[in-house]
Amino acid sequence: MLVKLVDKILCDDGDLYSDCFARKTSGKEDVGDSERTKTKESEAKIDLLPEYHDNCSSQGVENKYLNCWIRSIDFNEKFTHKGINVDLCTHATLIHFFRLGNDSSLQMQENVEKRFENFQPLVKMFQTKNKPVILAVGLDEDGLPPGKFSAIASKEGSRSLFVNSVMQVIEKYNLDGLLLNWQYPVFWEDNILGKSSAYDGINYVHLMRIFSEKLKSKKRILQGYSTANLAFSMFFDFKKLNSLVDHWFLPFFHFEGPTSTTTAISSPYNRAESMVSKHMGIISPDKLLLGIPTFYKPVVVDPKAKGIRLGTPLKNLPTNQRLSTFRSLCEEAAKGGMTVVHNENNVVNSYAFVKNDWVSYDSSIVAINKVRMVLDNNLAGVFVPFITVDDYDGKACNCGNFHILRSIKNALMGSVCVVKTCP
Repeated sequence: MLVKLVDKILCDDGDLYSDCFARKTSGKEDVGDSERTKTKESEAKIDLLPEYHDNCSSQGVENKYLNCWIRSIDFNEKFTHKGINVDLCTHATLIHFFRLGNDSSLQMQENVEKRFENFQPLVKMFQTKNKPVILAVGLDEDGLPPGKFSAIASKEGSRSLFVNSVMQVIEKYNLDGLLLNWQYPVFWEDNILGKSSAYDGINYVHLMRIFSEKLKSKKRILQGYSTANLAFSMFFDFKKLNSLVDHWFLPFFHFEGPTSTTTAISSPYNRAESMVSKHMGIISPDKLLLGIPTFYKPVVVDPKAKGIRLGTPLKNLPTNQRLSTFRSLCEEAAKGGMTVVHNENNVVNSYAFVKNDWVSYDSSIVAINKVRMVLDNNLAGVFVPFITVDDYDGKACNCGNFHILRSIKNALMGSVCVVKTCP
């Protein structure tokens, strides 16, 4: 079975992780099936495991990718490229630094209003340490909403203009490859059952084939991004794409959408198992990277509900965006009044709520267990969207800088060390 606890991670008293985990809840002993703890007003964090140690022993698993997604919109005057720890990553994927112009030339332009001044220093930082830098193109922020992407891909002339424009950027900045992040060919606009083009899946293959020929001739990388199980056979012709791509990203998370009616875990293991098994039947395992996010989608629990736990009814109300990233979640916990729950019903999961604002998130416990799926199936590695909203300086959670990213790296390296969960 793919889902299992990381029982090789030791507690400070020498017990196995699976034995001692339930006892490390703020001084509480056996708390049973549900480990529910409320933050004190004066204490922002809850230590479910012993102190985190960065100096961990390793079993030598050093060939796994840890692709760090870096988003331009997360930089500000206080947090710039200088705050990125290059040593924690094997690759960098840079997102929203360029956008498609509005004219018919389909030229990619510097996204200057989104902190573009960090772009070239980031490229230099990673390439100085021989770590590939990938350009991501394909979302609304890049001037490529699904409808526009569909129109570009539908004609040979516009495809050629678009490909040449992207290649110009890659060559100008000496980048190492491309993530063509067209996440929803076939179905697009806000509703998955809305407007569609029956030819998008075919045109996506055409586009990827052109990019593959141009990139591989220069020994560069081409990456693709998958979608939910529902669209597995609709969106992508994986048999054709397998020969074109070097890496394929599987989002190891699923956020509650407009049709959700109750609180739920954002990345249940049964979904991940299904995604992995389906993709492994077509795409080579050594090309697959699983996603572990540091951003989330908060929801609002129905005020009339009695108690809050998994399966509690939701209410369609404005959500608390302060719960939408790992760093901001820690900052909210520091204010007090937050309830954090780990492993409800003996299933590896984490969620938090403040009053009626609720979010499922990936704690270090969840992230480490997800890495087991990568190792057990000998997949290529993990990608993390977005490391720029991890606790980059360690000040929000007080668990060390890049807490989630470090936890993933240690697990990928086969480390036998202890971690602390935050918040």
